[in-house]
Amino acid sequence: MFKDEAASTYFTPGSLENEVNAADVAIWIDPIDGTKAFINGDIENVTNLIGITVKGRPKVGILHKPFCKKRPSKTRTYVGSVEAGLFYMDYSTSSDVSSEATYVPPFERKTAQYAAGHYQPHMLMGTDQTQKSMMANVVSDLQPMQVNRVKGPGNKFLHLTDEKSDFFLNLVPGYDLWDICASEAIFTSRFGILTDAK
Repeated sequence: MFKDEAASTYFTPGSLENEVNAADVAIWIDPIDGTKAFINGDIENVTNLIGITVKGRPKVGILHKPFCKKRPSKTRTYVGSVEAGLFYMDYSTSSDVSSEATYVPPFERKTAQYAAGHYQPHMLMGTDQTQKSMMANVVSDLQPMQVNRVKGPGNKFLHLTDEKSDFFLNLVPGYDLWDICASEAIFTSRFGILTDAK
């Protein structure tokens, strides 16, 4: 297994700095995130999510994007954690060939734009009609440069992670842990901030 036998050290419990108790770990799986979009044939918004929490906090996220109009012959998988960062791999649908893991650096600060007062955000919104009137008021107050409407929780966070939008505001409760666990780990792996009203 190891090229150098000296590297094959046997570890004892407690010897690893980041060792966790198995009882503190939970795995959240959403095999088809964006189910409504999938049922309606809008497969572009479908993702597969696997999230790992430690003591209730998302630590590792795996997000697979099986369908993409821009890359119809390729799928992409993102893997991220705050400790290790974010990486993605592309896979060819016509062969077993996959790309090397590509590192995605943290988000860049937009301090100069804020200071100059020229910053108009790209805002991400869901397609849920329940929050339509509330969101109309928010959009009116914020005056974003652009409003993007995206389906599926995993796809929304991927939209943010790919910097197609600057923020996403959700005013209606409804996300479950299997929706948000992998997404939060992926988003925070680029040092994005996810918070609630509290």
